[in-house]
This record gives sequence, structure tokens and C-alpha cells, in this order.
Amino acid sequence: VLVALGQLMQKVLDRNPHPQNFLAHLGSDDFALITSEKLAPVIAEEVVDSFDEMVAGFYDVSDLTRGSVIITDRRGAEVECPIVTIALAAVLSSRRALSHAAEAYDLAEELLRVLKSRDVTESCCIVERTGDR
Repeated sequence: VLVALGQLMQKVLDRNPHPQNFLAHLGSDDFALITSEKLAPVIAEEVVDSFDEMVAGFYDVSDLTRGSVIITDRRGAEVECPIVTIALAAVLSSRRALSHAAEAYDLAEELLRVLKSRDVTESCCIVERTGDR
């Protein structure tokens, strides 16, 4: 799924070309995608929509209908796990001066915490509001 996600994100960037476009896999299930502020909301929505279509191919129809997959954990117990979703946060550099990439990462994590606190159970994205700094 992570390899497919990386490929999907690259395809979305290719469909929305811009000189600032850059994609990086930060490790685990974390990716960074850099683009223009104008394209950020468009790309974010396209990634989320395309992810849901793509990830369905990794599941049986019965799992998709149920909304979860039943697996056996390391202890041998059956566990019900929800269908994989994506949560995406867009940080806009025009809102502040960023002196290091880690600042953008921290801001994205903060936005994701806000998004996840809403108890969303489907793929979604949050884009920082534009406006005065």
C-alpha cells in the first residue's frame, strides 16, 4: 500500500506540474509533498480521492462491505481492523517564515492532530487557511 501510495502521489504531481513540486518518503507511513500554494488544495483532494479508489483493490469485496478486515495478531487473537484510509495535511509557507523543513513537519503534525480529533473514519485532508500571517 505504501509503494502504491508513493506512485499515486507522483502521478498526481505529474498531472499537476509545477516547478516547486517535490515528493519525499519520510519513513514509515509519512510522506512530504511540496507544491505551490495554489495547487496544494487541488492536489490534496486528488490524492485523497485517488487513494480511496486505489486502496479498494487491496481488499476482498466482503471486507470492503463490512468496512474492516479480520486478522490474527501476534498472540493468535482475531482482531478487526478498519479499511486503510489516508489523512493529509497541507501547510502553507506564505503564512509564516519557515527556517527549517522540521518546522513544516511539526505544523503538519499539528494539523493532523486537529483532523484526527474530529474522529473522522474516512480518508480526508486539511488545508491550512490562507490569509494574513
